[in-house]
Amino acid sequence: MKLRTITTIFSILIAAISNAAIYKGDTKSTRQTKSLAASCSPATAATELDINNTRALIQTGGDMWWNLVGQPQYEIPSGSGNHALFAGSLWMGGRDVSGQLKVAALRFRQVGNDYWPGPLSTTTGEIDPATCAEYDKHFVTFRDEVAEFVAWYDAGIFDAENGTTT
Repeated sequence: MKLRTITTIFSILIAAISNAAIYKGDTKSTRQTKSLAASCSPATAATELDINNTRALIQTGGDMWWNLVGQPQYEIPSGSGNHALFAGSLWMGGRDVSGQLKVAALRFRQVGNDYWPGPLSTTTGEIDPATCAEYDKHFVTFRDEVAEFVAWYDAGIFDAENGTTT
C-alpha cells in the first residue's frame, strides 16, 4: 500500500513538472503601467527580518525572500546558508462595488507592477511621485503600540454606546 501511494505521488509530480512552461507574459493587455503609477519610480526599499531563527528579506514592492537579482533571501536557520524558499509575492483579489474582479499580483517583476508605495487620494485615487518616494519604506510596529491602539478603539466604542468621554 505504501509503495502504491509513493508511486501515485511520484506520477503526479512528474506530470506536473512535464507540463510546466515559462510564463510568456500577457499578450492581450495593452494598459500602460506608467499611467497607473503616476510616474512614480518602482519601490526600492527592503527590510531584513531576523526573528525566530529565520532571516528573510521583504520589499516594499510586494516581493519577498529574494534580492531581485536571483539570489534567495529566506534563510532558516539564520546564518546557516540554507534557504528554504526562493521567492514569493503578494497576490490579492476582490470585487469592486460594481462586481468587477480586481487583482493585484506580482510575478518576479517581469510584467508590469501592481504595487506602489504610499496612500492614494480618497477622492481621485491618484498619487504623486513625491508621496511615493516618502512612503517607500517599511514601518516598524511593536506589540505595545497595537495594544494601545486597541484600547483607544475600545474606549471610543464604549464612549459612543454610553455617552461618556473616557
